Amino acid sequence: MNVPVDQMLDVSLDVRAVIPLSETQLHDPVDNLRLTFEPIARALYNLPNGFDGVLPFANDVLDGSPPNLLAENDYSLQPWPGYSRTAGLNYGLFGESWPAQNLPMQTGIVAEGGIPALDEQLRPEIYAAGGPDVINQQAEQSLQAQGVPAPAYDGTMAAYVVSMRGAPVTDPDANTSSENSGDLGIVVQPQTAAPLEESSLLVPETNPPQDTAVPQVESQAALPDAGAGDMGIIAGPPSAHEGSPHDDSAKGLG
Repeated sequence: MNVPVDQMLDVSLDVRAVIPLSETQLHDPVDNLRLTFEPIARALYNLPNGFDGVLPFANDVLDGSPPNLLAENDYSLQPWPGYSRTAGLNYGLFGESWPAQNLPMQTGIVAEGGIPALDEQLRPEIYAAGGPDVINQQAEQSLQAQGVPAPAYDGTMAAYVVSMRGAPVTDPDANTSSENSGDLGIVVQPQTAAPLEESSLLVPETNPPQDTAVPQVESQAALPDAGAGDMGIIAGPPSAHEGSPHDDSAKGLG
């Protein structure tokens, strides 16, 4: 028995994705930027704040016990008093568990860091193990041994996704150009027939094939008037035996 149902149902879903930056791959470039500038920020913060502190500071330097300019301070521990907008306000899904197949794994790769001499002061444990390059090489070998695909950790996931979708690879030597095409990332296959009407072509074709030109009509006399209800069918010129209603020879009068 088929019972037709036609009813509008109100659906309210919280589709926000509140993801801490430290749990994404964006954390690595941001952390590398921090490692570049944090030593400078610490040193500037730990310098004397006024002339009354210059003399004691100079005395400490001269007697061989200079202060550690790279020591942690209030600014390095908490540089941000707050943010201009909230995150996760009234979000009630923090306790939801992740699907097991979507759980990320720690790769063991570490950020390259900034100025090596200063970076070593911030992360002595990294350089005690051989430095970022040695640690990352060992981590990559371990990931390969575990069968972890390289796009999952080497930054080429976007290119991998595009290749899996079957998008054509752009040939720089081809006689086409995608620069400033305004296609918004949409790939349009080359035209093989006559060009489409402007209303149906959403993406402009910058270099149409040379063999798809629309044939030129020699005479406009045979074309029907616009809006004549011809359904897009162009009638051919009248035959010799058809003639016009006012042609006596066509009526057999003569």
